[in-house]
Amino acid sequence: MAKLTQIAPDLYAAAQVDRAAIAEIAASGAKTLINNRPDGEEPGQLPAEQARAEAERLGLTYIHIPVTSSSIAPGDVEAMQQALDSAPKPVVMHCRSGTRSTLLWAAGEVLAGRGDAGALVADAAEKGFQIASLPDLVARLRQG
Repeated sequence: MAKLTQIAPDLYAAAQVDRAAIAEIAASGAKTLINNRPDGEEPGQLPAEQARAEAERLGLTYIHIPVTSSSIAPGDVEAMQQALDSAPKPVVMHCRSGTRSTLLWAAGEVLAGRGDAGALVADAAEKGFQIASLPDLVARLRQG
């Protein structure tokens, strides 16, 4: 069973998905699946194009914004925010563990003035996601 952790209203984080998990996500009532994982990150990982085909077959909007935690750039945060603003809700975002997706979302919240980094780090930790690097990431992104 795909474990979905609610991060914000109509926004959930999940670990890496396979075909069965995509079917569970669609059955849960989600409308959009955002994949933040680069292809080939791990052996056996479902490639993005196969995930897209399965998600779309099941009626989900599929968005691929591949990032690594160490290389998140302003354009990645902007792409994620645009996707979240325009995607049908509810949205499930995923990466290997859900942490990177949560970090990417939280960076956008702080940069848009909708969230406090410390509060987002604490809230994420309560939900099982360690995004203590958020303040440093936001500072790096603000420097451009």
